[in-house]
Amino acid sequence: MMSWVGALRLQAIVTGIVCASAVALAAPGNGATDGVSEHDPSPTREASQDGDLSRGIAFVLAPEWGIVYRNALRRIRDDVRAALSADDVGHDDLRISGGAVRFQLREASTIERARTSIARAAQSWNLTPAAAMPGLAVHAERDGQFTLRLTGFGLASLHDGFIAASTTELKRRLSTSGFDEYLLSGDGERIRLEIPPMAGTAHAGRQC
Repeated sequence: MMSWVGALRLQAIVTGIVCASAVALAAPGNGATDGVSEHDPSPTREASQDGDLSRGIAFVLAPEWGIVYRNALRRIRDDVRAALSADDVGHDDLRISGGAVRFQLREASTIERARTSIARAAQSWNLTPAAAMPGLAVHAERDGQFTLRLTGFGLASLHDGFIAASTTELKRRLSTSGFDEYLLSGDGERIRLEIPPMAGTAHAGRQC
C-alpha cells in the first residue's frame, strides 16, 4: 500500500508542474469539470487522490488552453519586437489585441523588411508565415499596420508541442524524485498519470 507520505510527495511533484506550465489537475472521480471546480476561479487547482491507495493513484492533467494561448501570443510579441529592433525597423504600438499581435510601422516603405524580420522570428516558434500550411497569418495594410494571428495549423502545432513538452517535463520530474514505476498515457487533450500499488510503506518511503 502506498503511504500518505508517498501520495503527498507525488501530489507535490505534479502540482509543481502545474504552477510552471499552466496545467490544471483533476483526479478521477472528484466531480471536477475540465480540471477546475466551479467554486475555484484560479487557473489551476490542487488535485485530490483516490481514497484507496492500495490500488495505486492516478491523476489527469488537463491543460488550460486559454493560458497557453495567451503565453504563446506574448512570446510572439516579444520575439517580433526583438527582431524588428535588431533589423532597425521602426515601429510603434506593438500590442496584443483581439487574439492577435498588432503594430504600426513608422514608415510604410519598410513593410518588406518587417515581413523578413517576422519570418526569421517565426522559425523559433516552428511556425512559418509562408508555406503550404502556414501556422502564422501575417497581414499588412498599405499604411504599415501589421496583424499577426495564429492559424488553425498554428494552434494545432501549439497544442501538440505543449502536450509533448509537458509529458517530457513530467517524466523528468518523476524520475528525479524517485518515482521509477508509472504509466503515462493521453488522448491528445489530457495526460493521465498512474502510479502502481507500492509493495509496502517502507518502499514508499524510499520512493520519496
